[in-house]
Amino acid sequence: MTRPIERAYFEAADLIKKAVECEKNGNISMAIKYYTDAVGKARGVSGIINDPNKQANMDNLIDRSLARIEELQQYNIAQPPRNSSNPPIPSKKVGKEGNNMMESAIMKERPDVKFSDVAGLDSAKQALTEAVLLPIRIPGMFTGPTKPWKGILLFGPPGTGKSFLAKAVAGEANQSTFLTVSTADLTSKWLGESEKLIKSLFETARANRPSVVFIDEIDSLVSSRNESDSESGRRIKTEFLIQMDGVGVNNDGVLIIGATNFPWVLDPAIRRRFEKRVYIPLPDARARGKLIRSKLEGALHNLTKDDISLIAKSTEGFSGADISILVRDGLMQPIREFQESKYFVKERGIDQKGVERDGLWKPCKMSTKGARNCSWEDIDPKDVAKPVLEPSHIRKSISKIKPSVSKSDLIQYEKWTREYGEDGK
Repeated sequence: MTRPIERAYFEAADLIKKAVECEKNGNISMAIKYYTDAVGKARGVSGIINDPNKQANMDNLIDRSLARIEELQQYNIAQPPRNSSNPPIPSKKVGKEGNNMMESAIMKERPDVKFSDVAGLDSAKQALTEAVLLPIRIPGMFTGPTKPWKGILLFGPPGTGKSFLAKAVAGEANQSTFLTVSTADLTSKWLGESEKLIKSLFETARANRPSVVFIDEIDSLVSSRNESDSESGRRIKTEFLIQMDGVGVNNDGVLIIGATNFPWVLDPAIRRRFEKRVYIPLPDARARGKLIRSKLEGALHNLTKDDISLIAKSTEGFSGADISILVRDGLMQPIREFQESKYFVKERGIDQKGVERDGLWKPCKMSTKGARNCSWEDIDPKDVAKPVLEPSHIRKSISKIKPSVSKSDLIQYEKWTREYGEDGK
């Protein structure tokens, strides 16, 4: 921001701080005045900002202040005069509802996923075992200076299994409370509510310890602080730091697991609070083979062990999500053949109820003995054979599906890992 704009923004932010203090003291009329003055300051320069991001920050400050003014005015009409000894007006949707939201973050039904279901990532599983499983099952190991990890950051390209690894933690640590939230659950347009939601999350975790809190896409909540940050954004980051540090409280028995695709945008102070920063890389050939086998479970296919090994070697650079898409596309290939075929023949196969029998229609070539010239719409659905995945179908899918993670992205992840993290392979 240019100097006059920057000055107006911070003056408006200071007025909002004063308004919040007035709310806490029950002085609603003065709070409305400060919010109104903040809007006036911001609007005075709003039309001369050229940077769209900075204009958005200023618009956000104005919108939040106007929304709060409206709330406070309605409250003043409905309530008798109050003095400074009266309790402050609560922010909208905070308090009991906020606590209920945090209670709902507790995972009631654990996923049927274990570390053995996670392909590779031995170092990451070791770090999570040290932080979650051992302290619960053998607490005597962690006494004196031997302390379990309190913060673990899982970072890496999209689709590499960070969330799946968190599910495995939930499945393994069935003696602890597991809370899972997204950053959207912790942010609100209402002034001061986001900080209360963050505080409520940690209070819920402490009240139900031993507990594990998983926050997905944490970068959107605690990215690096800069001059274009809104006042609300700065307060959110400060509150998160306070809660992670456990200022005035005991955070023993509480583990925070954060996941991000963009570790380099995290605020340095937040980065330091995550004692273990574990890189979740793209799967190697062995892990890709395990992923392919898991994705084929329950599917009809004629892929041998050697076929799967060859596919794994042919998919260098694929993420776990890419492998999933590849297998799904491969399974669609025989369905496409069925739709496009103009000739069908009756053979033995698996019917739609899963029963093997003769007399089921399958797509074929015109030269096939007994071929019938028709479309799939002319065939009785109950006599259609279930499609079977062949190696040729997967090869066709490999020829058109490309990795979602670029080489330049991988270089950036590897550089950040060398500077701040450790490999989770």
